[in-house]
Amino acid sequence: MRQLTLPALNTRRRVGKMKSAASKFTRAGLKRRKASLIRRMPAWMVRAIRPAIIASVTLILLSGGILAWRTGAIAALGQATGQTVLTWTGSVGIAVDNVLVEGRK
Repeated sequence: MRQLTLPALNTRRRVGKMKSAASKFTRAGLKRRKASLIRRMPAWMVRAIRPAIIASVTLILLSGGILAWRTGAIAALGQATGQTVLTWTGSVGIAVDNVLVEGRK
């Protein structure tokens, strides 16, 4: 007598192309979804994504640096840092008592 099994319980072969809801969240399911997204994009777009991201980040950082330079934020930061260092060295006890200049009138 032949044994009957249900298709879902048969581990030897898969019947049809039925996909379970959990297969979306497995590693193979995620790879399959990612591959399908990449296949939908044109080849030129896939090659252009990384340079576009690098160019965008570079442009943002460069414009931020130019803005900081033009507003004087970098100079103000330098002066504040210098003043903090002078205050710290004075509180530690490092000070200049006498300055002697030779060679000029």
